[in-house]
Amino acid sequence: MLSHLANQCHYQDQDRSPITPDIMRNNEDPSFLSGYHHHNQMSLFDPLLRFYPGSSWLTLGDGRGREAFYLQEHGAKVLPTDQDDSQLQRTLAGGVFPEVARANAEELTYGDDSFDFVFCKETLHHLPRPYAALYEMMRLCRNGFAFIEPVDRKSPVSLHWHAISEQQRAIALLEHGRSPYFDEEYEEAGNYAYCFSIRDIERLALGAGLRWLAFKGIHVQDTRKLQNIIPGNRPRAHDEDPAFQEYLKNQRLLEHLSQQGLVPWGSYAFIVLTIEFPSTDLIKALEAKGWTVRRLPENPYLAENIRRAAKTSIR
Repeated sequence: MLSHLANQCHYQDQDRSPITPDIMRNNEDPSFLSGYHHHNQMSLFDPLLRFYPGSSWLTLGDGRGREAFYLQEHGAKVLPTDQDDSQLQRTLAGGVFPEVARANAEELTYGDDSFDFVFCKETLHHLPRPYAALYEMMRLCRNGFAFIEPVDRKSPVSLHWHAISEQQRAIALLEHGRSPYFDEEYEEAGNYAYCFSIRDIERLALGAGLRWLAFKGIHVQDTRKLQNIIPGNRPRAHDEDPAFQEYLKNQRLLEHLSQQGLVPWGSYAFIVLTIEFPSTDLIKALEAKGWTVRRLPENPYLAENIRRAAKTSIR
């Protein structure tokens, strides 16, 4: 409870005036760097929007509704939610969304299979119990759930050599009387910053008997820290803009190094499909967007045990 309240405090001093659709479109305009950055991340999920037109989505931890707005602009029916809905109420007052809601991602009140998809972007790592939220996302969705979260750089499967270097550094710290946990990440809002690996989500899907997982490594830059950005200026996503050139240069370098296995990705985008047989065209569309799509093994004992349980219940 205290962790959730600490995060809500960040909204207390923010503007409460209505936000209109035009304001949202202006802020999310991909011809400007801030909108371009967000658009590139959200467009990764375009195949789901294209193959499931008019689908219903629930967004979690959506602040003022940036993710929901993108999904809505691309034809989805979206219910944006946040633990503190004060910023979403601004968009409701301005007519951006027909409905918004306050929702604790770890304990949602909606029924099973209430939405086609559930989406969460860079929110799980703020929660005190992020896996509770993941299981809630799984419970609520009919077709799948998707999210973007920071990479666990200490995971042995992020980069083998990187994990080894982390272990050696921890040993050296212990030898000098220092805790190997001194650099664990805590955020200003008061929460521990959970991070995730591909293996974490594979095991979550396997335990639930789900068969399809897609993931993509990405780098999320803090565009406010670009050296060529002018305070108070909105740099255009144009090749001649120095800040945009710097942004693209950083992205290309980071992506190249990660593709070569030299540095870990900054974040992963995940899609876990709950449908048993996604179309071949959908899989091809995801792969064309750079996703790695994995078909997970079937539990060899599940079907027979279900049949046995059914016979026992009939008797």
